[in-house]
Amino acid sequence: MRWLAQLRIGDRIDIVGPRPHRTPGEGTPRVLLADSSALPAATRLLRTMPHVDETFVFAAVPEDEFAILQQEISALAEPITAFRVEPHGQYPLATAFAEFDLTTDASVWAAGEREDMREIRHRCKHHLGLLSEQTQVFGYWKYGMTNTRLDFARLRATQKGLAAGRAFTDTDDFEIEL
Repeated sequence: MRWLAQLRIGDRIDIVGPRPHRTPGEGTPRVLLADSSALPAATRLLRTMPHVDETFVFAAVPEDEFAILQQEISALAEPITAFRVEPHGQYPLATAFAEFDLTTDASVWAAGEREDMREIRHRCKHHLGLLSEQTQVFGYWKYGMTNTRLDFARLRATQKGLAAGRAFTDTDDFEIEL
């Protein structure tokens, strides 16, 4: 935040963010995948999104956080099946998701560690053939990298895209080299 110390009254700063989440697209079943960083967003989505026949939640979280998720789910009217995934190891959510049988009618929302999410998105696009409207996947953080470094990489990629005439939203977060 060195730049903040250099600001003076009357300086103008332009900010963008936080990146908005799209709600899960239409489709049945609906699958949400979240690690601890994304559990609040997933819980909010469960409370606010329209009802569908089947909803599955995979949560790579400690047991106490999973208990809170189960309390939230029990207060909802729609049938939701939740699975706790051990949060340790490489790609815990992607590994659990790979073992879950899905149809091409499904809708997937996922958020968490960037490389884990990258694997989930790859399965959705290349193995399941889900359309972009059916797949919302967000990399919140990257193992072994500070958010400052991640944000600088995003900034450079966005500036490069804007200079090339692309819109701000055209930058694919998962294509950014880190």
